[in-house]
Amino acid sequence: MIYIQESGLKRQLQLIELFAAQEPYQLVLWYYPETTCQTIPIFNTGISRSALKPVTEYSDGFIPYHSNPIKAKPSLISYLHRFSSELISSVDSVCLYPMDSNDWVACAIGHEGICLVKDSKKLRLLKEKGFNASASAPEGW
Repeated sequence: MIYIQESGLKRQLQLIELFAAQEPYQLVLWYYPETTCQTIPIFNTGISRSALKPVTEYSDGFIPYHSNPIKAKPSLISYLHRFSSELISSVDSVCLYPMDSNDWVACAIGHEGICLVKDSKKLRLLKEKGFNASASAPEGW
């Protein structure tokens, strides 16, 4: 696992955009438990639950809602920048999933100021792109 400490949403979305440009992924927004409706126009197909694995697990067993998966493209991630206040208020995490998998490969957890990447081989690339990336978890993780 790679841990990327980036407190700003813009930089977190740039990390997601970097991966979306490399391989075909699905983008999924995971909502806070209190979120009851979709707030970002292109994701206006509603919220649901499925077999996709979320990043955040709740101690009470709550299963969060998520957006319907949409093909991740750099232009889509750029579009999300327009909705930073909506993302901050209703979205727990922004995740990328391979087209044929329920397991995420990269995510941005805005309120935690951290991004996670499962493939440790990406560490060098992330450092070359200027991300504050480490194979060691930050204190408190």
